[in-house]
Amino acid sequence: MAGLDEAYERRGKGERQTVVLCRRAMATVLGDADPGAFHRMLVFDAWIGNQDRHHENWGFAKNSDGHWRFADIFDNGSSLLREMSSDESLRRKVGTPFLREGYIARSSSEIRWEAGRKIPHLDLFRLCADSEPGFRETAASMLASSMEEVERAVHEIAVFARDSGVEPGISPMREGILLDVLAERRARLLERLT
Repeated sequence: MAGLDEAYERRGKGERQTVVLCRRAMATVLGDADPGAFHRMLVFDAWIGNQDRHHENWGFAKNSDGHWRFADIFDNGSSLLREMSSDESLRRKVGTPFLREGYIARSSSEIRWEAGRKIPHLDLFRLCADSEPGFRETAASMLASSMEEVERAVHEIAVFARDSGVEPGISPMREGILLDVLAERRARLLERLT
C-alpha cells in the first residue's frame, strides 16, 4: 500500500489503511480475481468483532501454480471477547444485554473509511453495503449461516478448550455470552443490509 500512497506509514496500525486503498492494493496484485475476498474479510471481522486487522494482518499468498490469491484470513486473536480473561470481567463488562449492546456498538475496525479515523464495525459495514459493489451480496450470503451451526461450532471449541486445559479456557458462562454477542452482532449486521 505504501507504493500506492506515498504518505502511507509502514509502521504502526496503518492510519491510512482505507477500504479504497485496500481494494487498490488487491487490484494491483490480483487484478479482478476473487473481488469478494476482501469483502468476506470485512464481514467476518464485523461479525466476530476483530479489532486488529491492520496492514500486517491480511495479505496475499502464491498458489502452487505461481498465481497470487487473497490469503486465508489469519490473526483473529483480537476478537470474540478475548480482552476479558476472567468470568468476573465478562460479567462486569458484557454480563447484561445493555452492556453487550454498548460493547458491540464500540467495536471498531483497523480498516478505515477515511484515512486517520477509526469507526465502529457496524458503521463501516453500512458504508460498504451502501457503496461497495458486490458487498451486499457477499454479506447476505455469509450472514445466512444458521445460528445453530455457529452454536455447534462454538460449543465444540469450548468443550475442547475445557477438556484440554487451555487457559483461560471457555467456561459455560463465556460460551453463552459469546453466543449472545455473535447472535446480536449478526442481527445488527442484517439490519444494515435492509
